[in-house]
Amino acid sequence: MGYKEIRLSTLFLLGLGLTGLQAQNALKVKEKSGTETSYNLDDIRKLTFLSGNLIVSKTDGIIQMYTLSNIRFLDFGNAVTSIDQYTLLENSSLQVYPNPVIDEFTFTYQFANKGSFQIDIFDLQGKVVLTKTESHTEGMDRFKINVSKLPKGLYLCRLLNGSSIETRKFLKN
Repeated sequence: MGYKEIRLSTLFLLGLGLTGLQAQNALKVKEKSGTETSYNLDDIRKLTFLSGNLIVSKTDGIIQMYTLSNIRFLDFGNAVTSIDQYTLLENSSLQVYPNPVIDEFTFTYQFANKGSFQIDIFDLQGKVVLTKTESHTEGMDRFKINVSKLPKGLYLCRLLNGSSIETRKFLKN
């Protein structure tokens, strides 16, 4: 693994830390049928979102595949990634909707003053797949982001606004 890949992985893990996932030690996959499968995070080598599927590769070589359209939610402890609807985290004004998204999502954010911000979209490997910088007004502002060219899967949307960083997960169908 090259230096750049290590640095991107480190940034990705730091970004996950900002969302509160670093303290979690389990992944639950709940399907729409009601079936629920639990994994210890230490036993997972890789999560892959490919061609409308979630692939869980375990360290013992066992691979489990789920169709994204059959998943109700992924649960990392108390940080739930709902596929049916988005949830707004307490003490935050960043909203991303609709979730799941097909071609374009809207995000709203309460800005303290006029200025600019940067939005970064990360895939689950920590790679930045889209970056956008915009100017904003003071107060609640709304922006649209086109993600139609992204493959289906789970992504992180990170807003950088001066000293504030907010991160939300979204599913691209």
